[in-house]
Amino acid sequence: MTLFDYPTVIVAADSPHIRELALSLPTWAANVPGIARWPFLFIGDDDDSIRDGRNIFGESGVKRVEFARASDILPSDFPAGNAVTQRERMLTALAFAPLRVQTRLFLKLDTDTIALPGDGDGVVDSWCKIHSNTPFAAPRWGYTKPGHWLDTLDRWADKVAPGNAKPYRLASGGVAKSSRIISYAMLGDTSFARECLMLNGNANRLPVPSQDTFYWYCAALLGREVLRLPTPRIRWRHAGGNMGKLQSLAGEAVRT
Repeated sequence: MTLFDYPTVIVAADSPHIRELALSLPTWAANVPGIARWPFLFIGDDDDSIRDGRNIFGESGVKRVEFARASDILPSDFPAGNAVTQRERMLTALAFAPLRVQTRLFLKLDTDTIALPGDGDGVVDSWCKIHSNTPFAAPRWGYTKPGHWLDTLDRWADKVAPGNAKPYRLASGGVAKSSRIISYAMLGDTSFARECLMLNGNANRLPVPSQDTFYWYCAALLGREVLRLPTPRIRWRHAGGNMGKLQSLAGEAVRT
């Protein structure tokens, strides 16, 4: 595979999450052979997170990193201040990031996702090969919370793609059970991600403040089947924002 065939790795971190990146990035460098030569896009939120990101990447050995502020990625009219949450701001930046990607694929990673040792390069290669007929490959997930996000997306779909089939779900309280993905480690087709954004027109926000929910719903709406990967096939683990768990996973992943 040529360098262009490998994904651009996209990761975003504001100051509260930069410590997670300091723990997780060494596991990627240690356990995915060749990743230091891949292109990276790091999205920071302010001068502090950009500075810290530069330091972390500088120590990692990664050679090709583009550093961008979220404000450089987001639409120019994205709401400022307290009009949106910080979570929505950073997740929306991740959704718009493929507009900056030059490679055929992108690999979006959460800062609290670590790479396990063993066949890291082979797993990513297999993702790229399998991915040729599907817009996204990511860990399988079984629900959307809050479930009313899917109702919001249904109303949005009636405007942008009237008559298209919507994904099945079974509502239960505030949760909608469905066969979907979660994006703590998600391989995506760059051109399809751009197609999803085009479907959203000139809107400066996503219909719902969730990158993976938006992408998964668009794939279903456009009749494309995503690749839902079972955990045993993924050489990545997610700490779920638990710093103690992340420290433990990262220590084992680098030490092994």
